[in-house]
Amino acid sequence: MALAILADGWAREKRGRVVALTVDHGLRPNSTDEARQVGIWLRALGIDHHILTWEANKPVTGIQAAARTARHALLLEWCRQAGVVHLLMAHQRDDQIETLLLRIGRGSGVDGLAGMAPVVERRHARILRPFLTVPRARLVALLVAKRHPWVDDPSNQDLRYGRARLRNWLARQPTEDLPATGIAASARRLARARRSLEMLTNSHLAKWVMLHPAGFAHCERALLSGPDEIVIRSLARVLFTVSGAAYAPRQESVERLLGSMRGGGAGWTLGGCQILVKPSGILVCREAAAIAQPVPLRVSETVWDGRYCAQLGGFSSAGFRLGRLGETVGRELVSRCGHPARTGIPARVRSTLPAIFDDHGVFAVPHLGYIRGDAGLIRGDAGLAGSAVVFRPRAALSVVRRCLV
Repeated sequence: MALAILADGWAREKRGRVVALTVDHGLRPNSTDEARQVGIWLRALGIDHHILTWEANKPVTGIQAAARTARHALLLEWCRQAGVVHLLMAHQRDDQIETLLLRIGRGSGVDGLAGMAPVVERRHARILRPFLTVPRARLVALLVAKRHPWVDDPSNQDLRYGRARLRNWLARQPTEDLPATGIAASARRLARARRSLEMLTNSHLAKWVMLHPAGFAHCERALLSGPDEIVIRSLARVLFTVSGAAYAPRQESVERLLGSMRGGGAGWTLGGCQILVKPSGILVCREAAAIAQPVPLRVSETVWDGRYCAQLGGFSSAGFRLGRLGETVGRELVSRCGHPARTGIPARVRSTLPAIFDDHGVFAVPHLGYIRGDAGLIRGDAGLAGSAVVFRPRAALSVVRRCLV
């Protein structure tokens, strides 16, 4: 509520406007009524409000992590559809402190201990967290001063969840023994160290990694040379980008992978990727078994496997699906598309490529330049004109920090 009020005041001064979003996870009986009440309060202030509902089946375990993933997906999808490029989130200093302490308990590295970043780039929007240095009590004081009501989520005090137990424990500690300002300052300094490491990692990646437009990476063996921290970060970044996963692989897993690669060997799988050592270098491609199931193509943008964005032009999307080409079909198309060596796409990668299917089978494989011979008869002379299937993963290979003014 405080975020909406303050952001609205700032936007009006700039002759802009804000739209408030509430995610109803449907995990409590009163959640829908609470979301509607928030909307009533905000509209009374002249702030537009939308409720986004998590309608998927809820998992039995890991509910908070699943809810967080669903919440981000709903918010970012709304931004995509609305053409909104800045998504503000209300995480504040107390949230940052809890995040830091939870990650210490999990053995996180510098990135984890730096806490939540104030600016995070996503495919369709930039996530901004303007309150990371502001105590929760100050935001509450603002609402009290304005005599504005708000809703406290009861799950924040539910001791079944680790964050709630930590919050309860922190509330009972003497402030002189565990000063919030000191913990927050540590997170800021670790964030500064993270930025320096990111710059060195970007340089290392630029030297030794080539990311192919079809969605795989070729790495020189020199990628494995250098300070361990930079090499581990580089490997993690390549895996994160090629996999299209929502999260990077765990650091301890990447550390083990690096040890195995330096010790010799030819192939491994990690984080939804296959890593193959060849005479020409290191190939990192999508693990076939981890690829998502086909999805229907829409007239608007379709995202598949967290990595590819398809946009159709010149014909209706009815009956089309986007999915993995597959081994058997891939071999059948080699004679028409040319040997993999001539396409620049290794045989190991070919079966993982995105293909457009209809009721008759494979309609098109854009990265192989293939379109079925009868496509013109089925869809008219336009064929696939204006259409594209582009590799656009959740995470870019290099991290870019921006300054907002």
